[in-house]
Amino acid sequence: MTLSDDGTNTIERWQLPFFESEPIHEPVDTTRVEEEAKTKGFRMGHWQGMEAGREEVEKLVCDIESLLDQMKRPFAGLDQTVTRELTAIAMTAARHIVRRELILDSEVVCDLFAEAVATLSSVEGSIEVFVNPGDRAKLVEYSSTLAEPERYRFIDDASLSPGGCRIKTPTSFVDATVEQRMDAVFSSLEASVEAQLDD
Repeated sequence: MTLSDDGTNTIERWQLPFFESEPIHEPVDTTRVEEEAKTKGFRMGHWQGMEAGREEVEKLVCDIESLLDQMKRPFAGLDQTVTRELTAIAMTAARHIVRRELILDSEVVCDLFAEAVATLSSVEGSIEVFVNPGDRAKLVEYSSTLAEPERYRFIDDASLSPGGCRIKTPTSFVDATVEQRMDAVFSSLEASVEAQLDD
């Protein structure tokens, strides 16, 4: 109830208050928004550009350091390659020279045979000696100077190079071929060359 201007009481109906307010539309300053967007975009672009530039400079510095390192020792890799190739050529030449010399004079087969027999411990039974057919006569003659020459049985093996032999007993086997000896020497040579190259 409310009191009117003339002094009478009037009744007004109660209404629920309105809680939502109408949005207030303030005028947007587009110039200010554009300036803020430009500033933010500039900062982001500047940061991204600086980061990309830093990465590019680091890569360039790494490339320059690598180039300078290569300039300090320009032929290091080439030296290793040349050394390996010269070693291979020397070994090939040595193989050919040794084979040629053994064909011309295979007297060394007696020395190899004596060394191989010396490595055998006491052996019971026969001893089979595989030799190149061209070396057989020399070894038969040489074995006659050894104790118990009847124990040696010589077997022709054309696959063996002149100058070498293989000895087989009931309990052991000795490879005294020229190839085996050269392989042992050359393996040692290659290991030595590789060790020097690694230093």
